[in-house]
Amino acid sequence: MFPGCWRAWTAAAERIISVTLPLSVLTLVLWLLPGAAAEQLQFDASRLAAGELWRIGTCHFTHWSGEHLAWDLIAFVVLGRMCDRRAPGRLMACLACAGMTIPLVIGLYQPEMIYRGLSGLDSALFTLLAVLLMGEKLA
Repeated sequence: MFPGCWRAWTAAAERIISVTLPLSVLTLVLWLLPGAAAEQLQFDASRLAAGELWRIGTCHFTHWSGEHLAWDLIAFVVLGRMCDRRAPGRLMACLACAGMTIPLVIGLYQPEMIYRGLSGLDSALFTLLAVLLMGEKLA
């Protein structure tokens, strides 16, 4: 009986928590760190070329202002939750692929650009949600 209860509880927790919650908490924690922390985590192609490879993954979770953070985070949570309910595996794949691709493309085509924010991931989630909804309508 206990293993069945545990499985039911963990399945319910996974449906509620999703991957978007820990990433949202990470974003908020980074926002609360002193301003210099964001500069050490933002995307900067010149610093990436100097070997600071963590910037590829961390740039998405830094923001320029509170308003920038609020809009990005609202979109991220809503779109992430909607995608997670429909296709949790695709959500994870989407975030992983977009998270790596966005900074690399910026580095190739706009190397002078300093990038911060969830906007790119929000756009990827919006696209994923549109594809999932179209698939539901066609099925």
